[in-house]
Formats: sequence, structure tokens, C-alpha cells
Amino acid sequence: MELSTAAKEAEGISLQLLVDNHSNRVLYAETGKAFVDLLFGFLQIPLGSIVGILQENHMNVSGSFGRLFGSVKELEPTYFQSQTVKESLLKPEVASASLAHPLLQNFATPKQLKSETITTPSFRKGIVQAPSSSNRAEAGKEVIGLVKEGETKFIVMDDLRVFPLSSIFLVDLLNKFNVNDASFWEVKINLEECLELVKASMKSDAVLTDVFIGNKSPRKETKIITI
Repeated sequence: MELSTAAKEAEGISLQLLVDNHSNRVLYAETGKAFVDLLFGFLQIPLGSIVGILQENHMNVSGSFGRLFGSVKELEPTYFQSQTVKESLLKPEVASASLAHPLLQNFATPKQLKSETITTPSFRKGIVQAPSSSNRAEAGKEVIGLVKEGETKFIVMDDLRVFPLSSIFLVDLLNKFNVNDASFWEVKINLEECLELVKASMKSDAVLTDVFIGNKSPRKETKIITI
């Protein structure tokens, strides 16, 4: 599948993985806003779009959803209320193509992308509407993405739980893992990894390990620092 222009420009989201060298698993990822926006954006994607685009990229979905999707695809339009109904099941619209992360805009239908103007390569800027006086300070403020801009860093666990990064939290986490031999892997996210993350998140509790380590050797662009 050809990348959208926005997705091409968005390639290069980076995150640091702390990898246990003994068990060869990801303990957690340290990252910023961009990767968290991407993960939270998964929740905006209809299930039909997820199954469809994974199958288009030869990434079969295990379980019954793939077969359910195939049933809709194979049934003649005469069995549905209309051809539009069938198309809405196979290619449902995302919550908002223009506010989705660029890598997730590939899940949007061409019609939706055409109808919604996308004005930046990362996220379209929106205007915060503040109906109450308590939020009046936010009125007219430009927002990009799903989580707030700022210096905040995040910890993403192997099972995709997300926490704000703090020194106390990090110390407690390292004590919990009690790891003596670990490495930091710096990896980049492109469309391939994005699709792998979506697929793994539907069946695994070790998503980051499955996608970035698994049985694979580190990619050439992966930077590894032993600690």
C-alpha cells in the first residue's frame, strides 16, 4: 500500500526501549507526545478499518474477526440493505481523518481524506472551544494531536499501559524489574511498525517485545546502548 503524503512526512517517530538482555524482552519504552498520540489514536479506528488494512498488507488477523470481515466481503450486495451499507462495514470512517495521527490516516477512506482538509504533516491544528468561564483561558488556543504539548515524557509498558514519566515512578519500576543486564534500544516508527503495533495489540500482552524484538535481529537503524 502506498503511503499517504502525511504518513511519509511523519516517519521517524522515535522512542527508547529498555530491553532485558537476559529474557530478550522490552521492559518499557520512554517516549514523548508523538508516540503516545499514535497509540491513543488506535482507539479512533473502527474495527472494520483495522482488519481491512491489515489484510491488504498481507497481515492476516487471527481469530474470528478476520473471517467475519471476509464474510461481509464475499456476500453479494443484494443481501445488504444497500451497497453503501456493505462499504460502510468494509471501510468505515475514522472519528476524524484530519485529527488522526498521519500514520493512522491510512486507515481513513479516500472520500473522508478528500472531504477533510489536512493542513499540517503531523496533525491539523484545531481551536479549543471553551463554553464555560473556568475554561476561558483555553479559548482560541491551538491544539495538535491528542495529549498536551509540553516537556512531559511518558513511560509505555510492554502491554501498552501509559504513565507520565517521573523520577520516583522510574526508580520504583527499575526496582520492581530488578534487572542487572539491560540495553537501551532507540527505534523509529514507520508505517510497517504502526501496522504491526495495531495487529499485536489485538492479541498480545507483550506488544513492544513482539514488534521490535520477537525473533528478529535489531534493524540497521536501531541504536543499542548497553547499561
